[in-house]
Amino acid sequence: MHGSRRSISTAALVAIAIAISVTLMATLMARAVVARNGCEVHPALLNVAVTDDLAPAVERVARLFNRQQHQAGGRCAQVQVTESQPAAVAGQIDGQHAAAGLPAVDAWMPDSSLWVDVARSFPSGAQAIRPTGLAVARSPLTRRRSSARRSGGVSC
Repeated sequence: MHGSRRSISTAALVAIAIAISVTLMATLMARAVVARNGCEVHPALLNVAVTDDLAPAVERVARLFNRQQHQAGGRCAQVQVTESQPAAVAGQIDGQHAAAGLPAVDAWMPDSSLWVDVARSFPSGAQAIRPTGLAVARSPLTRRRSSARRSGGVSC
């Protein structure tokens, strides 16, 4: 009789342990589903305006970033890439032109640093733009060899 009490107690403990495990697993799964839906439903969006030639590369990086589900201020951070002409973005930022059809710009990657100078030449642009000092790409400057000039080629 003493042995049957022990087997009932062990069975009860096992049942309790299983119930706790199932409850814990269900809670963790529910939290994962809610967190995943939080990224899709109410993300903290960062809109990056880029030129059409830079957009494919920036979009690839943004997709990778978005899949990693980074958090910012307790919300899922998502990057949205918008293809925009540099003149339109400069006009939006410096307050000189209405931004018809363009979403608000959080970050800007123009195809030339000259566009940054144009936007910063106006007071509102000077306040809004803070260059990071980082360059995403560089364009090489080349010139022809002097032997090409001798054979009638043009030299820069």
